[in-house]
Amino acid sequence: MRLSGAHIHLRKIFDEDRSKRHEILNGKKAQPSRRRKRVRLVCDCDATSPYSSSYGRTRIKYTSDELKDVIKCSLELLKQENTLAEINPPIVIVGDIHGQYFDLLRMFSKFSEGNQHGSMRVKYIFLGDYVDRGRRSMECVCLVLTLKILFPRKYQLLRGNHECKGINRVYGFYDEILDRFEKEEAERLWLGFNEVFAWLPLAGLVGKKILCMHGGISAYLNSLDDIRKISRPLEEPNTNPLAMDLLWADPMLNIQGYAPNTVRGVATFFGEDAVIQCCEKLRVDLIVRAHQMMMSGYGFFCNRKLITIFTAPRYQPEANNKGAVVYVDKQGKIGFKVLSPLEQAPGDANQQDNTPTKVAGPDDKSFRVSFFSKPGHVSLKISSTSEPTRGLKVAHGYYSWSKPPNVSTKPRQFSTLPRVCYFKRSQDEG
Repeated sequence: MRLSGAHIHLRKIFDEDRSKRHEILNGKKAQPSRRRKRVRLVCDCDATSPYSSSYGRTRIKYTSDELKDVIKCSLELLKQENTLAEINPPIVIVGDIHGQYFDLLRMFSKFSEGNQHGSMRVKYIFLGDYVDRGRRSMECVCLVLTLKILFPRKYQLLRGNHECKGINRVYGFYDEILDRFEKEEAERLWLGFNEVFAWLPLAGLVGKKILCMHGGISAYLNSLDDIRKISRPLEEPNTNPLAMDLLWADPMLNIQGYAPNTVRGVATFFGEDAVIQCCEKLRVDLIVRAHQMMMSGYGFFCNRKLITIFTAPRYQPEANNKGAVVYVDKQGKIGFKVLSPLEQAPGDANQQDNTPTKVAGPDDKSFRVSFFSKPGHVSLKISSTSEPTRGLKVAHGYYSWSKPPNVSTKPRQFSTLPRVCYFKRSQDEG
């Protein structure tokens, strides 16, 4: 099943009455849920949607209440996390997205298998720069934040240099919000998202051996505790030189140690010797960072001790670059998955809209997933043209399923989808 045509959007459900819905989990009937506010993430994977004339040109119509709810839930979660996020492999490391929503969906589809959508199968760590430049910053940031809310231990979101007020006010995110909402409301939402950004971790540690950040290393980085000690919220990173380097620094050939970054005007350049010394001091084997476009989607530095990853293909149409992600397996082995640029991207890349010509193949199928989050567990609804398997095994645990008794009460929603499954996140999910 090809899921590259996933169309994902958010809807919030207020005070949903689930008294008539019963879930069978681990062979036991669950008690009806209390009425409470929920966030729902819906994945409509329709094979024809990416190439329809409206796809990519039609924005998802969020309400301000929906966005405020995402902001509130994200803040509650991020305030509990450390400035150095730690997570174990297997994991996918994602670089700059820059508002290229369709390419973000394409990236998830790279890890889809059968009826298992890629957003649920594996762990992810994002290295920042979700917003600006591309046309769908709102969709990108809402999607990754909602996935973080639903699967907090499966998703780690780091901060990029564009997750700063002074940058995303100028390079597109603020204008995109202003284009969708009245000025006063847009200002409040923009400030709300930047409050979330101020709480994002600045670096990640994968399997205790791979250090991840958006920008680069720093002369101020002598131990991992130096990162942990950076207090948040960090509204203005320029008040902390280590934070600035983690967000802005770049590698540079033919220099020794560190030097002022004359290209960006902030932070530093660092040489190969600095990378070697940093790895020895921090006892890590590899550094993975983003922040710079790579023509092949990824690039190496310092005899492969540092990898630069860039996930947004065709970031500059004249360059026609590829996008890529890093995959780290359980044994710590490194691999890459590459996103080739589309000849006619459906409106997400930094280019003019074109009339699409590509159509879906006859073997493509439809697939729909709905996620419901509430304290203690996550419920998922999956409907597909193919029969799901009992005891479905995915990367983050086992899920039990059952057909709810009231499926037929929503004929318009599931009229062409014969099976709806309810899942609960397993207790050993980690």
